Amino acid sequence: QAPATIYTFDSERDSDHSEICRQEKGQKQCKEISLNSKEMFRAMQDNGFFCSLPIDPGQTHMECRPIPK
Repeated sequence: QAPATIYTFDSERDSDHSEICRQEKGQKQCKEISLNSKEMFRAMQDNGFFCSLPIDPGQTHMECRPIPK
């Protein structure tokens, strides 16, 4: 919805679904998606996002930022 929004996604190892979240206007919105983490990573990149692990090594989610056009 908001093109500059940073998305995060996370899933358990070998899970067939992921949780994707976005922070917008101080509210965190999350949804369950029927994609494993590899499929989710690929889908986000195919839609113009750069995804990486956060700087904090204790965090396991992926952060996806839109690639400027």
